[in-house]
Amino acid sequence: MTKELDAKGISLFSGLPSKDAVLNPEDLMEYVMKVHEKEPPKVPKYCILGFFKEMYDYIEKEYDSRVIHWPSKKNPMFGAIHIFEYKDIDVSFIFPGIGSPNAAAMLEMMIAFGGEYFISLGGVGILTDRIKRGEVIIPTKALRDEGTSFHYQEPSRYSYPSPLIIEYIKKSLKENNRPFHEGGTWTTDAFFRETHEKVREFHDEGCLTVEMEASALFSVGEFRDVDVGGLFAAGDCVAGPKWDARRKKGEGDNVKEERREILGYALNAFRILDSDTR
Repeated sequence: MTKELDAKGISLFSGLPSKDAVLNPEDLMEYVMKVHEKEPPKVPKYCILGFFKEMYDYIEKEYDSRVIHWPSKKNPMFGAIHIFEYKDIDVSFIFPGIGSPNAAAMLEMMIAFGGEYFISLGGVGILTDRIKRGEVIIPTKALRDEGTSFHYQEPSRYSYPSPLIIEYIKKSLKENNRPFHEGGTWTTDAFFRETHEKVREFHDEGCLTVEMEASALFSVGEFRDVDVGGLFAAGDCVAGPKWDARRKKGEGDNVKEERREILGYALNAFRILDSDTR
């Protein structure tokens, strides 16, 4: 017989989120300075968390980015950080890894390095066939179906992005006459457990997309008092009787263009934000 657990019996809910941790990003930075004799990098306040690793080459060529491997290229502790100028503002770009634990840790370090404003870019699964591949979505809330966020915020159904980032992403899209959707996103650790029942339930309560990082990133942003938002490009669809990749052989260039497009909108959002706050 299975014993039912209340919230107190689930280790994920043990204790309340606290600033007082055994290991902090600053501790790791101090360790690297002592052991590797490597100063931590200083990054711009505007940061892109891009879940497209192949975009590194594009950014290096298009924006002549400066690449930082910390502590070294031979022994990187985290992914390559690209720093470049976009229309008179400095921006960093990093691939934060896949899944909430990786992405949250990378966000933590980028905050410690000096980041203040973050836009997460990703291709996402879609919970309705009414949204076609390549269409743009702004996530307005994130269903917390992962574990990382619960170490940053008390238990709740949703975490939320920065209203400031949402405002400026919308300004950027409207300036470019780009239609977009806005609604909830379902963040899950287990992409092989996206069941039909969950898809229907979460879509009925306003979720348009499914991915693996947003709710954790929003919770880290709230916890660290920085601004974090997201901008998605629609990809595969889980709304039907079977998974639909909605992508055929030879369409790689189209997918790359979709990703470059939302990168451009994110960079433009930072440009407008910087102009308005100077």
